Amino acid sequence: MRGSLSGYLPAAVAVAASLLAGLVFTIAGRAGAEADATAGLLALVLVPVPMVMSVVWGSAVVMTRPHRLAFAAAGVWLATAWILFAADTVWPLASHMAAGVMAGVALGARWRLDAALGGITAALLPLAIWSLVQLPLGEQFELLREEMGPLLEESLPAGAEPDQRDQALELQQKQFDKIGDLAARIYPVVLVLGLLGQGLVVLMLVWLMVRTLGWQLASWRPPPFGKWRLPFYLVWMLAAGVGLLVTRQPLPMHIGLNLALLAGFLLSIQGIAVQFHWTARIMSPLGRVVFWTVTGLFLTLVVMLTGVVLGLADQWLDLRGLDRVEPPRDGGDDDTRNDQQSG
Repeated sequence: MRGSLSGYLPAAVAVAASLLAGLVFTIAGRAGAEADATAGLLALVLVPVPMVMSVVWGSAVVMTRPHRLAFAAAGVWLATAWILFAADTVWPLASHMAAGVMAGVALGARWRLDAALGGITAALLPLAIWSLVQLPLGEQFELLREEMGPLLEESLPAGAEPDQRDQALELQQKQFDKIGDLAARIYPVVLVLGLLGQGLVVLMLVWLMVRTLGWQLASWRPPPFGKWRLPFYLVWMLAAGVGLLVTRQPLPMHIGLNLALLAGFLLSIQGIAVQFHWTARIMSPLGRVVFWTVTGLFLTLVVMLTGVVLGLADQWLDLRGLDRVEPPRDGGDDDTRNDQQSG
């Protein structure tokens, strides 16, 4: 396959596809401004385009020869796009292009998974910040409130008195405000987790695309879920978050809350892997299906909280014995014993 593809062709395809994406977004933006009914449909159709662009550029970085030609092509596209298209079209596409390039570099250089996800997340983060600048979080909640207002009024009892309806509506508005305040507090960790998930999807799709086209790459296949272990620095992240929380200062507490939630959520994945490991050892397959179905449906919060504790403990105590050296299985001990007896 390598011989059948010219070295420059993947980079050229990436440039052409990106210019086409910019043209499509420009046309869609003008059509949406003229017809509100069409805007929603166009936005839905264009949802996968940035992800496709990331995959195309990630594949181009891996397959282009020499590799630096892909980076040069990215610079050419960026300069051309700034001339041809508006900034609100170029900025999102450029961010997804950078994410794809980072995924290609990570795959080609065989980065660790956490380093690869960190690099892709860093490439996508400016787009998320730019989106917040364009539409601040407070305005997003205000728009949501306006959309939810009629639904809240419709949910009130039809036969209620006007005063009762006003009181019920006011109570619902207060509850909505509390939910909005909580969402604003934890928005950074939700944003980071969303970007990490998006980065994982990009990485997997680039790897799949490259392998489908016949290129051999190191496998990114993870170990069985029961043996998952996350990096130890999450423990220090959790400690830093808790430490900032006890300062009782608004900004440090806000940062600490999100750090602690992020580290706790990731450690809970390791803790659930610990539970999965032990249930696999003590339960039958049918028992495991029943156990995880019941806990997943009715005890999700308990499983997550228990997962944080077990994940933290596993970092220190190695609850599954992953660090222990398994004894040799080739009969080496028996051979040694026989040699000693014969001597």
